[in-house]
Amino acid sequence: MKWFKYTATIVVSLMLVLTVVCGMVFTYTQNNSGRYTGIYNLSESDREWIIEQFGDCTDIECLLNCVKDYALEHFEYDTSKNQMFQHFDFRDTVSTNKGICFDFSCFLKSCCLVWSEHTNTELKVYVVDVCKRKNILAPHHSYNVVMMPDGKNYYIDLTNDLALNKKGKDIIGIEVFYTSIKTYAAKYGETVLNYH
Repeated sequence: MKWFKYTATIVVSLMLVLTVVCGMVFTYTQNNSGRYTGIYNLSESDREWIIEQFGDCTDIECLLNCVKDYALEHFEYDTSKNQMFQHFDFRDTVSTNKGICFDFSCFLKSCCLVWSEHTNTELKVYVVDVCKRKNILAPHHSYNVVMMPDGKNYYIDLTNDLALNKKGKDIIGIEVFYTSIKTYAAKYGETVLNYH
């Protein structure tokens, strides 16, 4: 009977170690598999496409509204996409007009980064990954926050607006706030998991 106790302890310990290692590998894969490279490694034709679509925008509010309008007109949520292994590909999102919240948030970030370089506008733009505080096991969600040097911040959630628009409801559009990202998310019962 003693050997059973020791064997059970060893098996449980190995299972715990394996669970931790698998979690670390999954996290590494999510963060380092090129998950975000679609933002930072845009091709020259992708950059030209963004400038062609949004280069005439005169300020950040104009840009955010133009990107939102483009998304509402062209994009639809892809229910067949695996949410566990998110990988952004700018060209795929634009050519299929489909994606999930992570794709739409990365799309907006890509547009903001290229536009800011084109217009010499200083800004910081983030993809914010959140979960609901009361149910951290529920699917996570991504949206954008654009931060300006003067402390003015813009919240925009293309995925939520797409869903509201599809149901014939008023969209949220752009909200302005002056607090930190975490404080803003907490107002809506969300915990910020990551922003990049």
